[in-house]
Amino acid sequence: MEERQMEYRTLGKTGLRVSAVGVGCWQMGGVVDHRGWTGVTDEESIAIIHRARELGVNLLDTAEAYGGGHSEEVIGRAITGMRDDFVISSKVRPLVDDCSDEEAKTRVREACEGSLQRLNTDFLDLYLLHAEPFEPTQSAVIAAFEELREQGKIKAFGISTNDIEISRTLMTYGDLSVLEVGYSLLELETTETLAFAAEN
Repeated sequence: MEERQMEYRTLGKTGLRVSAVGVGCWQMGGVVDHRGWTGVTDEESIAIIHRARELGVNLLDTAEAYGGGHSEEVIGRAITGMRDDFVISSKVRPLVDDCSDEEAKTRVREACEGSLQRLNTDFLDLYLLHAEPFEPTQSAVIAAFEELREQGKIKAFGISTNDIEISRTLMTYGDLSVLEVGYSLLELETTETLAFAAEN
């Protein structure tokens, strides 16, 4: 059987070239239940990342919430000596309840520093909101992302959501470059969100 070459695409408005297939790294955080730590081992996770690289996959999608940061730690170990071969996307859950602008911005800054440390890297290619920020602080949160980009700690930012209206609102505050959408046979209603993303 003929071996197919990996296809690459430009991701949103980032200018980043990513493989059409990426690795979702939620499971690399492990799962804690009544039996304790379950799921894939760190060694299996690292082997998956290395095999993905061999196949031309360069996109790794993670979040600080995956295994309480453990997914990021595993990725940090896996990419040692080959950081430039990957496009790394991580996510922050912003403050979603009553808070001040400064508290909201501090949350984003501190979360980014934690992700950088765990991933053993100086920058994130892509940094996404993992939830809708507390409404009165939305402009401040986007300002924090802009500051991180100016400092070289992130290359681009966006949000992971299927909510078109919150995406539209956040776009008025800053340069959202990516909308990460949940789409599957169980979530076909997100077709409209995909169309919105394509238009914007």
